[in-house]
Formats: sequence, C-alpha cells, structure tokens
Amino acid sequence: MDKLFTFGPWALITDALSDIGKVFASRLASSGFNLVLVAQNPLALNTLSKHYQETCGIKTRILAVAPDGHNYLEAIEQKTADLDIGLLVSNADSAATQIDRNNKPGALKSLLKFNVIAQVKLTHAFANRFGQRKQPSGILILNSDTTTSEPLVMRLGESLNDQFKHQAVNVSVLTPGVTDTPGITSKETHFNKARGMVMSTEDVVDEGFKALLKNKPSHIAGWRNRLWAAISSALFFVTNARSCPGI
Repeated sequence: MDKLFTFGPWALITDALSDIGKVFASRLASSGFNLVLVAQNPLALNTLSKHYQETCGIKTRILAVAPDGHNYLEAIEQKTADLDIGLLVSNADSAATQIDRNNKPGALKSLLKFNVIAQVKLTHAFANRFGQRKQPSGILILNSDTTTSEPLVMRLGESLNDQFKHQAVNVSVLTPGVTDTPGITSKETHFNKARGMVMSTEDVVDEGFKALLKNKPSHIAGWRNRLWAAISSALFFVTNARSCPGI
C-alpha cells in the first residue's frame, strides 16, 4: 500500500458511501491520502469525512452529486480544481445495481447513465488531467455490472491504459465478482460461498490496488473468479464454433 502514495497526495473516490467505496477510502486514508469523497447523501458524507479527519489526520472534501446529473463532471472539476489529485477510484454508483433490468428501455437507459456514461466522462477528463500532471497517477475503474455494461467499461479501461501508459498514468479496470456485502442476496451468497467465490470487500480492494500498481488493463478479483471467467469464455467460443463452423 505504501507504493500507492506515489500517486498522492489527494485521491478522489466516487460512490464513497457504498460498502466497497468505504473500504477504498479507509485503505487510502490509512496510507495518508487526503480524500475527495463523492456520493449522493451530504449528511452521511459529512459524517464519514469527519471520521477520517479525526482518526487518520488527513484533509477531506465532500461533494454530494448524482452520477446521472447533467453537472456531475462539472461539479467534480470545480470542487477539485485547486487540488493535486493523483488517484481516481471510479466506482459505479451502487444504486445502479438495484435497477430493474427486465429489458425495459427506461431501466437500461438509467443503467448506462450510472455505469457507463458517467464513468466515461469522468475517467477521460481525469486521464487528460493526469497526463498533464507529469507525475505518477492512477485511475482504477470498477466494473461492478457484469452483464449490460461490462464490455463497454472493459473497453474504456483498455483504451485509456494504452493511450496514457507512456505518460505515467496507470489505468486498470477491476471486476470485483461476488463480494460479501449487503447488496447480494442470501441465495446468491449461499450458492457462491459453496463454490468459494465470495470475496471479502477488503481482499477485492487490495487486489484492485495491486493491479493498478502493475498497470494491468483489467483484473478479475479472486483466482476462482478468474478461472470461472476463463472456462465460461472457452465454453462460449466452443459453442459458437460448433454453431457457426464457417467462422
């Protein structure tokens, strides 16, 4: 974790009130980072901010704004213009995981706003900002949705990683997999724990930071999750090859 501070002295975390967002903040505050905490609840943000000020002796700023708002990026840029931010943790808003995905146009549109559009705007803006900083910087993008937006977010991270790798800007996409938080149902928890695929939030965060320090374009947390992803990909390829032998 000490090596992360080469990206310091300030870090910005979106959806900082989610379970994983709080762990990111705690890890960074304990390492001496000053924090910009972004979420939608101003009272909860203020409480969390004071906690890190008192327990870790760091500086903090808070910003209550919704990721699907028209002024989301502008509000963040204005709030942080005078800060030497070197690390962005772009965490898709946890409210998006509660959206009904039954192929309803409105629901899918909201999901894309939360998980893709907001992340694209924010990460592109900070990648360019970090490129001009001319100091080691990092962007960790959380790919929390593993269905609708996964390919788009993955492609975003890979593109930025390739574009900025020669400008001292590390960019990684972290796919957490099934994480032991209140956001997953007891049925999901029981099934995945039986397969040993549920990870603690702390372990997911630590793997994400390690991947970022290595500048890996993408990383799936947990070796069992990575194995399952590889098997699923191979089965998909074989099935499609048999269905379309001429391809």
